[in-house]
Amino acid sequence: MLHYEFKKRVGKPIVFLHGLGEDHSIFNHQINYLDGLLKSTLAVDLEGHGRSLLTDGKTSIPRQAESLDRVLTTEKIPKVDLVGFSLGGAVALEYATKHPDKVDYVCLINPALYDDYFLTLQVKLVRNVLEIVKGFAKNDNSVRDKPADLSGAMFSNAHYSFLNGLRATSAAGLYANIHALMDYGVPKNLSEVNTDTLIIRSDDDELIKEEVVNFLDKELSYSKIIKIPGKHVVMLDNKEEINKILEEFLC
Repeated sequence: MLHYEFKKRVGKPIVFLHGLGEDHSIFNHQINYLDGLLKSTLAVDLEGHGRSLLTDGKTSIPRQAESLDRVLTTEKIPKVDLVGFSLGGAVALEYATKHPDKVDYVCLINPALYDDYFLTLQVKLVRNVLEIVKGFAKNDNSVRDKPADLSGAMFSNAHYSFLNGLRATSAAGLYANIHALMDYGVPKNLSEVNTDTLIIRSDDDELIKEEVVNFLDKELSYSKIIKIPGKHVVMLDNKEEINKILEEFLC
């Protein structure tokens, strides 16, 4: 079972799905803001991140989505809105495809789809360090009992956030989730996502090219793009605008 933080307030929950090498705390600014509006929120640590154990040394995007569904079943939650950042954007898309009856709205923040056309050189270089990470992964499959509060990062560029996030992510979890994203690639069934989808794009995303959001906007049936100032981890360096956008779209 995934570790999660559920703040039950008013209405259906807004579910937050973080990016690679992070935990749910990356969304603390947004969660606290919505809590002030008395909105219910549920933030998970994806498999292999934070306090969610990677049980057999591997995972996949479909498996992450089904793990989320088990959480919602346990909490008897019939409907949600999804907010997915980077890796979490892929999980949100998969969940909305497989469980359209359980999702009203989807918000994707700098979503990650693993294809050479969509990735900057910096991300492509990740493939060259996988074997190094694999060596550490054999001895590090632990959960983080005291995860870092990633929303308190002094800098919001992806490199700092990623390294800081390793304090809350095991090497095995990192290795498995990189492969999960690579294996997922670009889903072929995006036209089956029939929920209203908002795609938030940073104007200075250093990891994911703008072609990703343009592709999603073309493939999804009901989508809209909003472009705002910020880098990849825009929930940190432009938190006020993200908070307002989520309020307008989901509240």
